[in-house]
Amino acid sequence: MAILILTFAGGCLWSPAIEEAEGETLYPPVIDLMMLTPKVGEGILTIDDPGCVFTFKVGVVRELNTRDVLYVRWYEDFVDDWLKVAPVRDLYLAPDGNVDRTGSPQLDWDLVITGQTTTWKQTFHTVTVFVADRPYANPTAEDDNPSEIMFKDADAQYDTWQWTFKVSPELICE
Repeated sequence: MAILILTFAGGCLWSPAIEEAEGETLYPPVIDLMMLTPKVGEGILTIDDPGCVFTFKVGVVRELNTRDVLYVRWYEDFVDDWLKVAPVRDLYLAPDGNVDRTGSPQLDWDLVITGQTTTWKQTFHTVTVFVADRPYANPTAEDDNPSEIMFKDADAQYDTWQWTFKVSPELICE
């Protein structure tokens, strides 16, 4: 009875367990490595397709938060500074209620090789894809740490994959 009176009077003998509202646990999107094209483990790729187009595919992204929009960014020759390289594709996958998201053409990117110089053909290049559960920020040089600003929301989570390739010196694309 004394505890009941103290509780109603605003006093308390011990602090109660604080139960926060149950929110949805945030999970990162995960690129399914078994569904990548070119496949994982193929090493450095040599592009020698006479059609001068080479397709990179993610195939499937697993997202346990089925109501999340997924934001997909593709880069060619990405470096770890967001100001130095602009994305070549910036897309999103709308939620469809499924854990496994497929989304051609959002999860595919065609590298079109045209008019590349011999020097470009003799060096290694990369294609990088980022899949995030929050929108990307677009930092500017005026921001405090522009190379560290990646997302608009601090709780954003992402997965990434990068392919390394070289273009065959014999390939002629105009």
